Amino acid sequence: MRPFVRYYDAIYSDKDYRSDCSILRGLVPAPSRPKLLEIGSGTGNQTALLREWADVTAVETDKDFAAMLREKLPAQFLFERDIGALDQTGFDGAAAYFHVINYIHEASALTHLFAQTAQRLKPGAPFLFDMWHAECVLYEPPRATTRSKDYDNHVGKGRVIQSITPTLDAAQRNVTLHYAIEIDGQGFVETIALHLWQRDEIVSALQHAGFTDVAFFDGRAYPQAATKQSWALWVTARKKE
Repeated sequence: MRPFVRYYDAIYSDKDYRSDCSILRGLVPAPSRPKLLEIGSGTGNQTALLREWADVTAVETDKDFAAMLREKLPAQFLFERDIGALDQTGFDGAAAYFHVINYIHEASALTHLFAQTAQRLKPGAPFLFDMWHAECVLYEPPRATTRSKDYDNHVGKGRVIQSITPTLDAAQRNVTLHYAIEIDGQGFVETIALHLWQRDEIVSALQHAGFTDVAFFDGRAYPQAATKQSWALWVTARKKE
């Protein structure tokens, strides 16, 4: 298991996962225990919170993240193949958290994900995801930064120093994040490649897949509507009735 995944929950120990999950809870219809689809579950932090009030099927194709999730949570609800191979349907809602959409670089793959998600949702069911706001990021590119934080959770107790050096390819709308991480004297690196999807591309792909009522909200101030200064976005849509 690569170190970035092993220490992921230390690196992101300050992320408000519960707030992310509360947004979906506010969108899902009223069943006492709804059936949810989570796409790109990572180490399972949102998964665990969603399972407090819903039955969850988590899709995670990265073998390291899936292995980490299995260490923390029961594995019977984890699906480790492409969503197109998932035979379950009738979900009351779906979510793709923590910029999963930006890890997709090809339009055909984005359309595939949206279409396969729609096929597994009930009519009228919501789909929620967050992403970088392409127009804002291109205007105000990410800068190199170093963050230091203390963590105290199941990983252990200590301090993380996280240096991030971004590289922007504006023509292709790609951002590469170069991480250098030190945890209690142990250092390692990780590289993450993201694609910046424009809002009109997202709307078109969602509508083509069978979604309607597409809306964009400020990533840090949901449910405020997105503005030109919203560096991150929440996106909501519903499967057509």
